[in-house]
Amino acid sequence: MSKRGLPPAGQKKKKKGRKPAHQNKVAFTHNNKSKKTEKILALPNVGLCQKCTDKIEWRKKYRKYKPLTVPGICLNCKGREVRRAYHLLCDGCHRELNVCAKCREPKPITAKIVTPEEEREAEARRVYELESMSERQRRKFFREQERAKRREERGEGEDGEESDEESSGESDGEEGRRRRRRGRRKAMR
Repeated sequence: MSKRGLPPAGQKKKKKGRKPAHQNKVAFTHNNKSKKTEKILALPNVGLCQKCTDKIEWRKKYRKYKPLTVPGICLNCKGREVRRAYHLLCDGCHRELNVCAKCREPKPITAKIVTPEEEREAEARRVYELESMSERQRRKFFREQERAKRREERGEGEDGEESDEESSGESDGEEGRRRRRRGRRKAMR
């Protein structure tokens, strides 16, 4: 820019945009009871990098996600195998090329696509491990699963931390007992 605030010769002055005509006063909320919304929210985001996963989650959150009605064409094998909306590669090509199914870049995949065959193998491996455990180990395993399920239902963290009130109450009880013991010892002297 020159001294007068005009752009140098050959360059155009940037136009300033106006503010939006309508400002959002309230955040968007969609109809949670809708069957279509439930179906869309239940669809898994698999075979995508973190950036693409976030994009699709945003679409689901703001009711912009449009599910596929007809399978799409895979850009790699040219077959009609793409069954997920916004994906460019079918599951086989995505797994073979080890790339994101949406942006086709070799980024780390957040959720892998599990085939029914892999699922059966994992279940068989789990059953074998359970059978090879002793009774004590097996019961411990099921207890831990039950605790994790209850924690998930209550909405607690995965660390096993309970709410502040409960944990502070337990620690105060132990400290209180210690103080009382010390007080008794001092009184006995």
